[in-house]
Amino acid sequence: MVKENYSYAFPLDQSNCLEVTLKVIDKLAVPAEDTSHLNAPSPEVANVLSEIESPDLGKIPDKIILAIQKAQEAFALQASRQHSFMVATPTGFQLLRLNQVVYFDYQPDKKQWVIWLANKTQLPLKRTTLADNILNYSPDFIRINQRQIINLDYLKKIDGRSCQLSFHPASEDRMIISRSYLKGLQERVEVI
Repeated sequence: MVKENYSYAFPLDQSNCLEVTLKVIDKLAVPAEDTSHLNAPSPEVANVLSEIESPDLGKIPDKIILAIQKAQEAFALQASRQHSFMVATPTGFQLLRLNQVVYFDYQPDKKQWVIWLANKTQLPLKRTTLADNILNYSPDFIRINQRQIINLDYLKKIDGRSCQLSFHPASEDRMIISRSYLKGLQERVEVI
């Protein structure tokens, strides 16, 4: 009988890799109409089954390991986008999700960083917060100049030394990327 609920543990070691593979193969098999037994697996599944000849974990087919590694990467990317972190504000602490933060802006007159959120509100950070603290919250945050750190998920366009975010306050159209940070930004952005 096909099991409906699966639990996955990441990162997978080779024994978990085999267990997940067998569960996926079990899931791909189709139940017979009149019995609780499974029909013969599809030709693709039969090929995979024929490659797994023994319980020796060193003989796991490369195709299966590659597929599971891709699933791990996709899961890690999704988890990082839903990542939550705690920031220190002047009055306490606030929990934020990564997708809520558009960018950070340093305000020299107040000597503090301010977060621009996706709901178009600002959240001031504690005055002792440093740029390095902000950059450690997530690998998706990257500094573009001395005063601004952006969330790469909101980056819409790079034109010369300016960039545009998919959300931006109405007072500014573009953000200027300083020369010292331009190369780092270009290396982080995937170019097709």
